[in-house]
Amino acid sequence: MIPATVEPAMWPRVRWWLAVIFVLLVQVGLVYWLSDRSVVTPRPPASVPAVFLVQDALVRLPTVTDPLLFSPANPNGFSGGVWSKTPKLEFHLADWTAPPSLLGLQTRQLGNAFTKFVRTNNTSSFTVADNPEPRLSSPELFLTVTPVPTQSELRVEGELLQRTFASPMVLTNWPGTNILTPTVVQVMVDLDGKTVSASVLSKSGSTDADKQALNLAKAARYSSIRNHGASQSPVSKLTWGRLIFEWHTVALPPAGPPPRKP
Repeated sequence: MIPATVEPAMWPRVRWWLAVIFVLLVQVGLVYWLSDRSVVTPRPPASVPAVFLVQDALVRLPTVTDPLLFSPANPNGFSGGVWSKTPKLEFHLADWTAPPSLLGLQTRQLGNAFTKFVRTNNTSSFTVADNPEPRLSSPELFLTVTPVPTQSELRVEGELLQRTFASPMVLTNWPGTNILTPTVVQVMVDLDGKTVSASVLSKSGSTDADKQALNLAKAARYSSIRNHGASQSPVSKLTWGRLIFEWHTVALPPAGPPPRKP
């Protein structure tokens, strides 16, 4: 047989309120019973030093309104008389001179430092104002593989390399002592091989040579590239290129004897 568990009965709400009111009444009674209900009497002041200024003394002290009157050293303060009577410190320099002390000249040691320097620093001898002899060497001859040109030549650059000349072009050798630079002429050729335009791009230094190059470029004829049976304008297709005239110079002819005077 299993015994049944009995749960304790809870207090009702009225009992809880009665317990709280009872505790509050006990606390209020203790505060009232333990409090001091005697009359409060003021305590006597402690004995401390006090400073009182006489009203007549304010007239004698015109700088009494200065808040820093008693803090720093001030000749107008209560100790001003002491500061004004303080003697000044004076310092007098003593007139003192040392007796002259002359150094003796050691004549036997003169030049010893220079002699020691020469002994410890040996230098190699060198010549003054001596020009070296010139180095003679045999000149080296550079022989070219290509033969030296003996005739003025013509080179073609650009699209004109695809066109051939209808007739060979003969160039002239120019007499002179100076070497002429190549004359460069830019030309424009039509379908029939005729020169449409020619202009000098670079001069050689000789007016006659440049003039001959320009005349040969204008008179030159090239192979035709016109299609047979096709009606095309000659300027429908133009070929551009450059003609480079490389001039060869020859020696001037010897001058003849001067004419005789009659």
